[in-house]
Amino acid sequence: MIPTATYEQEPVAANGQNPSMKQKSLEDRLWMDSTLSRFDEVLRINYDKTIEVFTDLVVAETCEIVGAISGSFFVVDEQRNIILATAGFGCTPETMAKTQFKIGEGIVGQVVKSKATRYIENVPAQSVLVASSLGSISAASLICLPLIFNEKVYGVIELISLRPLENKFQDFLERLCKNIASTLQSIQNNMRTRELLIQLQEEASQRAAQEEELRQNLEELEATQEQMQRQQSELQLLKENLEREVADQTAELKNLMQRFDLAASTTTEGLWDIMIPSNMEVDGTTPFWCSDTMRKMLGYANEQEFPGLLQNWIDLYHPEDTAAVEKAFLDHLFDVTGKYKYDIECRLRLKDGSYQWFRAVGNTLRDPQGRPIRVAGSLINVQAQKDIDKLHHELVAEKQRIELMAQTLEKVLVSLPDGLFTSDMDGNIDRFNDATLHLIAANPDHKPENAKDFLKMMRLERLNNHQRYRQKLFCLDGSTKLVELVTNSFEIGDKKQRVFYMRDITDAVRKEQDLINTLEQLEEAKSNLEQASTSNRKLKN
Repeated sequence: MIPTATYEQEPVAANGQNPSMKQKSLEDRLWMDSTLSRFDEVLRINYDKTIEVFTDLVVAETCEIVGAISGSFFVVDEQRNIILATAGFGCTPETMAKTQFKIGEGIVGQVVKSKATRYIENVPAQSVLVASSLGSISAASLICLPLIFNEKVYGVIELISLRPLENKFQDFLERLCKNIASTLQSIQNNMRTRELLIQLQEEASQRAAQEEELRQNLEELEATQEQMQRQQSELQLLKENLEREVADQTAELKNLMQRFDLAASTTTEGLWDIMIPSNMEVDGTTPFWCSDTMRKMLGYANEQEFPGLLQNWIDLYHPEDTAAVEKAFLDHLFDVTGKYKYDIECRLRLKDGSYQWFRAVGNTLRDPQGRPIRVAGSLINVQAQKDIDKLHHELVAEKQRIELMAQTLEKVLVSLPDGLFTSDMDGNIDRFNDATLHLIAANPDHKPENAKDFLKMMRLERLNNHQRYRQKLFCLDGSTKLVELVTNSFEIGDKKQRVFYMRDITDAVRKEQDLINTLEQLEEAKSNLEQASTSNRKLKN
C-alpha cells in the first residue's frame, strides 16, 4: 500500500473553505505522479515477461495501491474475438465464476465494446461475494476499466472493494490503464515478432538442409553417368519436382519476409540485427540492419540517409555514453554463460542534432560451441519517461523547499518577542504567535479559533494594506495600547500571503509626548524671561 499523509485540523476561513484544500490537492497530484512513476518502473522491469506473469503482477500491484480486496485481468483475443481471464488477485482464473466473455457480454464485454469505464457503487449485499477462510464478504463497489492504446482495447481490469472508491483512485486508474495498455500492446507485438523470427529461422534451416540434400543428389547423378541414360526421364522428373519444391519454399520464405516487414512496420519499437563475421572481427564496416521504424525514430527517412553500417550506429552515441555502451555490448557478445544481458539506456543523436534517451535490448544466437552468429534486438524511446522522472524530482525539491519555509516561519513565530501574524491578501488571519496574544492581554489557554474571533478580540474591522501604520488596540483587560504594525507580502508555492509585525509603542509615544510637553514648557519659560527682561529695562530707563 502507498502511505497517505495525515493532517491536523486546520482553521476554517471566514468564507467556509478549508485553507488546506489546495495543499491536499497538491499532495494528491504528487502522490499520483510518484505512484505512476513507480508503477511505470514495475511495467518496465516486467516488460519481457509472459502475458500471464505480467498481468498477475499488474493486477496485484493495482489492488495493493487502491486498496481493492480482489481483482481480475482480462486480455482481448483478436483471432477468436473473445476476452480471456489471465490473472487474478484474491482469486485465480480457475476459481472465477466466468473466465471468458464475448465482446458486449456482461460488464467485461460491454466495457470492451463501449471503450468506457464502468463504476458501480452501493452494490446490493450478497450480489458480489469475496471468499475468505471464514466465509464470504459482500463487496461495496466495483470498477471495470478498459485498457486502451491508440483507440484499440487490449484488455480489461476489474476491481472490487469493500468501500466506495475515492475519486483520486478513480483518476489514478484511468491514467494508469493507458500505460498498462501500451506495455501490453508492446508485449503482444514482441511475442508475435519472436514467433515470426523463430519460424523464419526454422524454415531457413530446413531450406539449407534441403539444398544440401539436393547437392548430394546431384553428386550421385554425376557418379552414375552410365545409369543416367536409362533413368534420365525419371531423374529429370525428380529434378523438376525438387526445383518446384525449392521454388515453393523460396516463395513461402519471401512471403514470410513480407509478413515480418509488415509486423516490423506496425510496432512502435525499432528493430536491429547484426551478422557476426566468422573471424569474429566486428568493426565499423560490419553490416548493420535496422527497420524503417527505427530510422524514423532517429529522424531518418530511408537507407540512403542512414546506411546500414555499424559505424553509422556507433557515431550516434553521446560521447559520455559511448564507452559504457560498447563495454555492455562486448560483455554480452563474448559471454557464453548468459550472465551478461544486453539491456542499456543511452543517449542517441537524432538527425536534427538533438539528443534523446533510448533503451537498447538485444540477444545473441550462438552455435553449439557458444560462438556468436548474429545479434538482434529492439530500440525503445524512453525520453518521455526521463522527462517524467526529472519533473518528479523537481516537484519533490519544491515540496521540501516549501516545508523548510514553513518550519522557518514556525520558529520565527515562536521566538519573536513582538507580535507576528499572517493573513491572506483579503485580510483573513490564519496564524499568530503567543506574543500577539500577550499584547492584547489574552489568556494563552483560550486562543481564538478563527480569524473573525481574532479580529473581534483586537476590536478591528479589518487590516489596513499600508506597509507601516499605527493602530489603537483595545485589550481584553480593558486597557488600550498604541501599536505599530509593519506588513510585507511573500509567496509560498503559488499562494500569496502577508505577514504583520506588531510592536507596542505606548511607552515610546508617551515619552515622546512628555518630551514635547517639556520643550513647550521651556519655550514658554524662555518667553516669560524675555518679557520680564524687557520690562526691567523699561523701568530702569
